[in-house]
Amino acid sequence: MTPVDSIIAQIRKSTKPDQWHFVTTDQNPADHRTRAILETQLQQTTWLSGPRFSQEFESLKKGTDIPSRSPLGKLDPIIDGGLLKVGGRLQAGDLSDVEKNLVIIPVDPPFTRVGLDVFGPWNVESLRTRANNTDCKRWVVLFTCLSTRAVHIEVIQAMSTSSFINALRHFLSIR
Repeated sequence: MTPVDSIIAQIRKSTKPDQWHFVTTDQNPADHRTRAILETQLQQTTWLSGPRFSQEFESLKKGTDIPSRSPLGKLDPIIDGGLLKVGGRLQAGDLSDVEKNLVIIPVDPPFTRVGLDVFGPWNVESLRTRANNTDCKRWVVLFTCLSTRAVHIEVIQAMSTSSFINALRHFLSIR
């Protein structure tokens, strides 16, 4: 059994099949984090799709106030190019438009839907002595929040089931 087979077996053992779904790369919002995307192209991606801030967006389009309980209230949001952006006092500043109006990305709730990838190895210097240096390989597990594109990185010492499970447990314990 290969290390990948072991990881798949462990995941299948500890999760329910209805929790997992295949998403093609062009439909996977987590993949946008690994590619450069211009702000002008953001509307054509799945990055911001979903119902978050839809009330606020509709209110701003109509020219009415956003709901008082909205978490966006303090940001004085505006619509620019079909995207919700931060408004407010920065408008008067000597800044570029990109610096004045940052795109608002939903943050609730973080890491409830996660994409993950494992990449590497890298040779890392682990022990330096007068006589020589000892190198070892390290891999990275990248957890990506599918709603905010926030990332969490765990370094693993081996491409093994136990290393991955330890990284997964650490991720789950703090996120």
